[in-house]
Amino acid sequence: MAITITPTGELVVLDETDGLQNATATASPAGDADDNDFGGVVPTALSSRLTFYGVAPDEAALSGYSGAAGDTGDNILNVTGATLDSDFALTGEGGAAFPDYGAGTSSFSSGLFALDDATGTTTEIFLFTDPTNNNIVYGVAGDGGTDPIVFAVYLDEVKTSGITTGTKLWTALADGYTLAHNTDGTTVTDHDDSLDLTNKLFVAAVGEDSFSFEKAPSGQNLFMMFGNTSLAILVTGEDPANESAGQQVSNDGDTVNTGQGGGATTLGTEGQQIKAQKAMVVTFVTGADSQFLVPDLTPGEATDETSIAFTGYAEHVRGASITISQMTPGGSTTTATVELAAYFTTDAAGDSYINDDPLVTGDTEINITDVNVIRAGVDVTGTLSVNYDGNTAVITGVKDDDIIEYTTDADHNRVLVRNDQPEKGSGSNVSFDLGGFTITQVSSDVEEVGSKVKFEDDGPTVTVEDLDGTFTDAVQTGGIWDHTNSEDDLNSLNVNFDGYQIDAHPAVVVDAALTKTGGFTFDGSITDDFNGDNVDETVPFTLIFNPDTDAYTFQMENPPTTIIQRDSTQGALKAGGPDPVQTLLFGGSETGADDVVFFGAVATAPQSGVAGDPPPNDLLDLIVTGATDLNEDQIQAFLSPTNQIPTLINADTKMNVSTAGIGINNNNLDGNGTLGIQAGDESFVFNPEEVVDKVRVYIDNSVGGYSPPAEQLYYTIYYTDGTISSNNLVSAADLQNAPRKDPTVPDVAEGGKFFEIDGGTKQIDAIQLTMGAGTVKIPVIQWTIEQEFNPEPLHLDFTASLFDGDGDSDEDAFAIDLADATV
Repeated sequence: MAITITPTGELVVLDETDGLQNATATASPAGDADDNDFGGVVPTALSSRLTFYGVAPDEAALSGYSGAAGDTGDNILNVTGATLDSDFALTGEGGAAFPDYGAGTSSFSSGLFALDDATGTTTEIFLFTDPTNNNIVYGVAGDGGTDPIVFAVYLDEVKTSGITTGTKLWTALADGYTLAHNTDGTTVTDHDDSLDLTNKLFVAAVGEDSFSFEKAPSGQNLFMMFGNTSLAILVTGEDPANESAGQQVSNDGDTVNTGQGGGATTLGTEGQQIKAQKAMVVTFVTGADSQFLVPDLTPGEATDETSIAFTGYAEHVRGASITISQMTPGGSTTTATVELAAYFTTDAAGDSYINDDPLVTGDTEINITDVNVIRAGVDVTGTLSVNYDGNTAVITGVKDDDIIEYTTDADHNRVLVRNDQPEKGSGSNVSFDLGGFTITQVSSDVEEVGSKVKFEDDGPTVTVEDLDGTFTDAVQTGGIWDHTNSEDDLNSLNVNFDGYQIDAHPAVVVDAALTKTGGFTFDGSITDDFNGDNVDETVPFTLIFNPDTDAYTFQMENPPTTIIQRDSTQGALKAGGPDPVQTLLFGGSETGADDVVFFGAVATAPQSGVAGDPPPNDLLDLIVTGATDLNEDQIQAFLSPTNQIPTLINADTKMNVSTAGIGINNNNLDGNGTLGIQAGDESFVFNPEEVVDKVRVYIDNSVGGYSPPAEQLYYTIYYTDGTISSNNLVSAADLQNAPRKDPTVPDVAEGGKFFEIDGGTKQIDAIQLTMGAGTVKIPVIQWTIEQEFNPEPLHLDFTASLFDGDGDSDEDAFAIDLADATV
């Protein structure tokens, strides 16, 4: 009965994500529920071999396993027709045997790539078989038999009464490795992206047939056949005599001879051994005539080409093993070099089998892919030299009783075994016998299982919690984020600036990646009107994520104080005048809070501290502390007969405000001729509605400039906190040149002088100028306002994206809210 291998539809899905992924452990999502991760102890047949090679499994999976209590997995294949002697193996296409791990190289690429967790490097994975168990295949990072194991696949045979009825599949992933899921350069964002071994891994029924040379006919023979009518081996010399054409078997060609040497029957050529550069050819046939099979083969028949009777050649043979025996000269140190060459022949039987040339002439060469040498039950291949060249393998260092196993990459039906010792010189005396032969034959039913072996990608996770803070330039702390790296390790974190909203204003979409200035540091900026003054400010900010503490911080670098500069040439005089009170309008009307009121004052008027009801009782009452000032009409009301305050202000002190000069009763400011502040000196108050930080008073040269100490000009500062400075005398040291072409100097003041009044840590509410002696012309008064950054509430939206080593990603949106504050 033929062996039939049938797939069940089950898969073995190993998810590379840490932790178990199966129907019980991860019932959702569906991409995890259909995984087969196994958390128990894997079969000893697999675990012992992994331990032998120093491999620690990080993940394992079993076909059909759900994680439920008592679940032992499901068959991935069902088998019928097997016997007690049937063997099953994991193979390549057509049953091709993989090379043994531990020696040689593999040409069987898995199509997958290993990602080294430690170095981040990727390496192509090649397939090898375990040298002691053909049910185990290793995926190896490289094509060398000593390269590191990345994963293992184990064919677990299910038997009934010792007969295989099905198979399960196990997979194990080595610690320190994952599979690369983006080797084509694309970005894989699916955490369950799947890789498999489609058309790379197969299951085949493998049979081994061993042949004994017992009872072989003695003498110089043309051929010998061993086995049965179903499968036999036909043994000849390399270039046998063409007996059917009249050549003499013992004189005109290579013969087959038997030898015993006190033990089992062995074979040689041209004598009882295979001498240097001599070879024997073993051909695998079917339908052999039983009359010509040993032990029925007679010496006479063994020398007759007609007796080479068979009907066909063995199929699906992918390997064999050869026993080397009776090596001479004897001794534990004696070694030989053996050459193997594999062929596929179509030679006819009988008298057409041998021609006048070496037997392998015209045969198709078949590549030998793997050789193992077994010595006393131990694989010693690594201690010998094995050189491959197409269909040939040359093994140096073979000892007596070694068993040489070989595999081919395609079916073959003939092998040549040569003593490759030199014909002359050292080593030419070493010879050996052919002591035994075993054929490895693959069943015609070879089932593809690589498509059922799946490795699902893992992926990182990231969550970032929202952060609330205050709009200051200090570092905002308290941000929390959480991330898990995948088995492919962390590659990068990126942050996208999605948009922002200032107070109740419309939201602004940005959708731009922040600039990464370090592994976890990101810079960005916003250009907008943060404080409602119709002026845009560019505000940089920085996000810093700490992967060790799972904290993040946010810092907004607030812009420097905005400097607003105004001067008296920019305003327009309110209609009327000259009057004791004059108003310079900015913006064309009094509706704004940016106008300037000038009023003439009695030089000796009390500045503050005078009690009385109702006010005003001193100049500070007319100035009014802070930004809320009396306007022109309110001050002029105190000039009417019923409200007169002649000690502060009177109708005779007319204000002139123009570029020709700001003065009293004309465009000059005059003293009474006596040093010091006295009655009769002229004085006025400059009172802007806005609070200011600096005032610059310009003096031109049209009336001789200002020449202290003969002339005396005083200034008094009224601060916004209600305090008043002393009367400050302007000295020569206070004067600075007002150069021409200086953009900060008004045109009408160029070429003159100026002095500056600085509020320091305080802000200025008003300035009083008094001329104690002499005359000055003041064409312009200039003032500056250092505007504080006083932002409205700010909401910022971001998206963090975490990428692992093979391009998987996860993202999370988060927000930062900053409450308004003066900073």
